[in-house]
Amino acid sequence: MTLIDRPEYIKKLKMWLGHADVMKIVTGVRRSGKSTLLTLFQKNLLENGMDKSQIQEIKFELAENEEFLDRKKLHKHILKNINPDKMNYVFLDENRICLITVI
Repeated sequence: MTLIDRPEYIKKLKMWLGHADVMKIVTGVRRSGKSTLLTLFQKNLLENGMDKSQIQEIKFELAENEEFLDRKKLHKHILKNINPDKMNYVFLDENRICLITVI
């Protein structure tokens, strides 16, 4: 899949890098590119030296992630997969809203 770069949106997301006290929420109409923007942002983080172990992504539309609709299971999964020595980025992708948070 070819991704169209969105440098202005990536720049806005990068403004908040390292701020663990802020959640970034991307909203938009269906099929407007929210998930693509998350993919581009993750790619940008990796290209700028972030380790893959610092990034978690959960796409709620995938059948294998259905269990994470239970918030307790989601929380347990995120905590289990955190890289304890570094800042972590959690990407939650639901079809109407996308969330990026830093732990």
